[in-house]
Amino acid sequence: MQSIGVLSAATVSFETFDRPSLKIRYEAPLKGAAEDLAATFPAVEAELVELFGWHLSQRPTVMLIQNGEIFRRLADHPLITAFAVPSENLIVLDFGKLAGRPAHFRSVLKHEVVHLFLHANHSGVSLPKWLEEGVAQWASEGVAELLEQPQPSLLEDAVLSGDLIPLSALRDRFPTDSRMLLLAYEESHRVVSYIAETHGRSALIEILADIQRGSDVDAAFYRSLSAFPWEIERQWIAGQNRGTVWLTYLAGHLYQFLFFLGALLTVAGFVRFRLKKRAYVEDE
Repeated sequence: MQSIGVLSAATVSFETFDRPSLKIRYEAPLKGAAEDLAATFPAVEAELVELFGWHLSQRPTVMLIQNGEIFRRLADHPLITAFAVPSENLIVLDFGKLAGRPAHFRSVLKHEVVHLFLHANHSGVSLPKWLEEGVAQWASEGVAELLEQPQPSLLEDAVLSGDLIPLSALRDRFPTDSRMLLLAYEESHRVVSYIAETHGRSALIEILADIQRGSDVDAAFYRSLSAFPWEIERQWIAGQNRGTVWLTYLAGHLYQFLFFLGALLTVAGFVRFRLKKRAYVEDE
């Protein structure tokens, strides 16, 4: 992400909305959205305090930006609708993309607040990118910070073709290619959900708390799961039942298959008609 310093007074003018638990900076036309955000934030924060068992160390600032061009200058990718800057305890939202979608807006906000929680009282040990983004999606109803969500068959395509992205390649950054970026988010979410489902939510939270206390990532995983991250990845891949994957893949491409089948039947009907017509002419 680019520095928030590019938002100079000459570029865009912000107003400020102060609350005890939150500071909101917004473009003047977004005053109503800022008030809604101030009303929503306490409930979102309370849900995450209950989930993680710890609190934010500082009062966060949320910036609401309506100007899409300004937001694109700040974000890493055109698909991004929001991002967090934990070092500045800051969340930036592209309200132009999120307007009119209140449920999605709340989930995206929660996703970004998760990032702040994961860095609250941080020990300095860096979380792998895949783990942080996976947890943020898992904790926010599976919502990523993307304008476009992964298609139903995206992960299934990668499983069937053997083109999954190794988690080791997602430790420090995600790809910039749009399709690979979507796949990276989906993989991260699925692996973290797998950990929570197979080992329990408490085990996942303990891993995060252990890292927050200063433990090495590998040590934190082994202490809670008796397995290193690469072993969890291997177990998750092995658990992808190919029969189920094929069914999901076919369901995701149902309309394409029906269209293709209809085209084949049309061609077959035409060929059959031509053959019958030729036979009729020969009989005559």
